[in-house]
Amino acid sequence: MRTRLSLCFLACLAIQGGSDADSQSLVRLDIQAMRDGVPVRDLAASDIDLSESGTTQHIDELRHVSTASRSFVVFLDTPHMRFEGVRNVRGSLGTLLDQLLDDDDLVALVTPDIALDQLAFTTKQSVISGPLQDEATWDRTRVGSRDAKEDRYAQCFPANQYRNVSSEMQERHREQLTLDAIARLISRLTTREERTAVILVTDGWKLAGPNPRLGQGEAGGQRGPGPGAGGAGGRGGFPQGGGGRGTAGGRGGDSDSGSRSVDDASRAECDTDRLTLATAENALRLDRLADAANRAMISFYPVLARLLAPEQTAGGRSGPTDDLESDPETRIDSMRQLSANTNGLAVLTNNGLETIAARIGGDMNAYDVVTYRSSNTSLDGRFRAWTVRSLRPGVVVRTRRGYRGSTVEDLVGSRDAAATSVGSAISALTSASARTSLLLRTAFARTSDSPDATLWVVGELDYRVRRELAWTGGAVADVTVIAADGHEITSQTIELPTVEVFQVKVSEGGGLVAGEYAVRVRLRPNNDGGRPLTDTARVVVPNTLPVTGDGLLWRRGPSTGPRFVLTADARFLRSERIRVELPTRSAGPATARMLDRLGNPNQVPVQVSERVDGDGLRWIAAEAVLAALAPGDYAIETTVEGVKRVTAFQLVP
Repeated sequence: MRTRLSLCFLACLAIQGGSDADSQSLVRLDIQAMRDGVPVRDLAASDIDLSESGTTQHIDELRHVSTASRSFVVFLDTPHMRFEGVRNVRGSLGTLLDQLLDDDDLVALVTPDIALDQLAFTTKQSVISGPLQDEATWDRTRVGSRDAKEDRYAQCFPANQYRNVSSEMQERHREQLTLDAIARLISRLTTREERTAVILVTDGWKLAGPNPRLGQGEAGGQRGPGPGAGGAGGRGGFPQGGGGRGTAGGRGGDSDSGSRSVDDASRAECDTDRLTLATAENALRLDRLADAANRAMISFYPVLARLLAPEQTAGGRSGPTDDLESDPETRIDSMRQLSANTNGLAVLTNNGLETIAARIGGDMNAYDVVTYRSSNTSLDGRFRAWTVRSLRPGVVVRTRRGYRGSTVEDLVGSRDAAATSVGSAISALTSASARTSLLLRTAFARTSDSPDATLWVVGELDYRVRRELAWTGGAVADVTVIAADGHEITSQTIELPTVEVFQVKVSEGGGLVAGEYAVRVRLRPNNDGGRPLTDTARVVVPNTLPVTGDGLLWRRGPSTGPRFVLTADARFLRSERIRVELPTRSAGPATARMLDRLGNPNQVPVQVSERVDGDGLRWIAAEAVLAALAPGDYAIETTVEGVKRVTAFQLVP
């Protein structure tokens, strides 16, 4: 009976979603045809034989690509780099990019902490003089840096009580951040019609596998002190168990020694993460990401980070050593694995830095794109190997190893636009959740007859840090908006008697024109001895603004009393209510609904109301009670005049 129902379900999909199935079977493959080391520029479809897992395929189109404008992404794997300082690193990387890229090339710079919902390509000079020089870009690379989750793991599982637990969780958490970011990047680049080269600067990954002992926790014999324990000074994780400066309530040694109490919510979060991280299969996942990159015509060129400025690494070493990280060869092998499986090149020596420009030039300057519809229409999700053979004498064809076929879930997902929107919103939310103790949220909308955008910036200090003595006397917030060319758009200073939540409205000179901006916020405590906090958010204003702007978040619960409070933190408790407010110039009616992480609506009601602010701008408010939901990722979808806006949030234990 189950088999019969499955067949009926697949048949319905085939009937109702034929166009989607066709798009899943459409495959594009980039190939490099060479004769005596020189690119062949007149190859025709009749000159090659293309097979997929041994079955010859009919080629619909073969297009030669030779353009002065090439596409690059510089991916800084900041959780997997460690430097004593970054000044020389930025200079070395800027020099490398200047040598690799031409003035006509398009390039984007990303890190695992930067949301990819609006990836923006610009010139190399804009990247080298802009985000590459931004201190916030490199914050995670400093020796001893940890994010809020890593500090929480050290608090929940102190090294003197739980051997290696926190250090292994920190290691696995960092790998998860990076692999999630790579997955989001591939998804964003899938629709591009040409090759994309990703220059991935990293020191590699161990690629964690399942660890039942970590999943069992205390029952698995993890408890108890001993040599090699993680945390500050431990050598169970990368690098040196994390160590040093905390970002959300931890201060390195204090949290590792267990001197700070852990509340029930943090304990539940730690245990949930421990069970999830214990089941990781990152080597398999990296292979799957390579398969997805092949279908999107993306090649990875990993560059060993320590080659850029060895004098900035501990001990002045230019490569992985046992003193700095465990299993250094495994980390290098993982870089080779990703590059080899995507037809790229891993740069692991100084000689490699000298040859990478020639290799990328050969890969990106001239190639052919083959388009065909796979004869294998089964939704099995299996790997399909490519074989391309030249029928023209003397011509050698180089191509990728293969790709992975679509699944039923892929087909269903492609038919549900809400799922795509929710996935993008949750990806941005997940990326932002790894930021420092200063939380930022930005929103923009068209608020007048002018085509320019008004920008709202909401900042919030993490509640654990807010209770520290340094912040009890209030603070000063410096908010600066900088354009992609380095021009300062506006700068505002706000006095905060109490450090909770602050909001800034930016409409300097009528608003922001289309383009990319950096919003830099520096929070300075009034009490002596406190260190300022700085964070940067990136905003991309599109050429055409939608009828409804981004959503601002409000919360109401036991900690706020009977009123709603503006928040930059997208994490909510079941005991709270959520309200999403979106600015709009439309006078039309609005509707809203609650969606799960797959884009499916649930039965939680969402009440819609509206208000008009002092400037006459209409705000749509979507409000919901969260008590009926289980912990996880959700979104509220608001529709005005057929335009849907999705605002994601997380429900935490």
